[in-house]
Amino acid sequence: MSTFFKSIPVLFTIIWASSGFAYPSRFEPMEPKNIEPFSFFDAHKKAHTLEEFKGKIVILSYWSTRCSPCIKEMPSLDRLASKFPDVVVLNLCRDKKESTDIQKVFDQHNIKNLKVWIDLERSGPLIFHSTGTPTTYVISKEGKLLGRYVGAAEWDSQAMLDLVETYRKGEFPVLPKNLWERFLMLFKG
Repeated sequence: MSTFFKSIPVLFTIIWASSGFAYPSRFEPMEPKNIEPFSFFDAHKKAHTLEEFKGKIVILSYWSTRCSPCIKEMPSLDRLASKFPDVVVLNLCRDKKESTDIQKVFDQHNIKNLKVWIDLERSGPLIFHSTGTPTTYVISKEGKLLGRYVGAAEWDSQAMLDLVETYRKGEFPVLPKNLWERFLMLFKG
């Protein structure tokens, strides 16, 4: 087989993998499923649960102050929160840091619409089977897990705004079912 034909799968893989930042094709929708209850804390170390946000779509971003991609995507999450005030953008920090340290990160990056939330018990990765940061989850108004995005995203890009809007309307997004459909999405305007 010629070298050209051998390189096509490699080229396809590179294009597909590099399409990820801000592209909803990396969003992994799932059948709605219950989320095991867990507690997280606000800046005043008061415990909260997801139950408090029932009736609203929740975008839960699991992040760390030591994670460059997490910091890179945070301004777009902040802008998403300003565009959809009826959507809860819960930026849940996995670090066991003081809220003032987390607030400093927010201030350095001009984050105005997100609150400080901390997973002091580090139960998030166990609940969501998360292996890294950033990982962002979409949770329904009924409190069910609908999907996730692994890695950094531009949450205020048109593609991601459309995805969030679909969930706000109570619809399930139409996303690629296979690798070929995902590849074709790269070339759609």
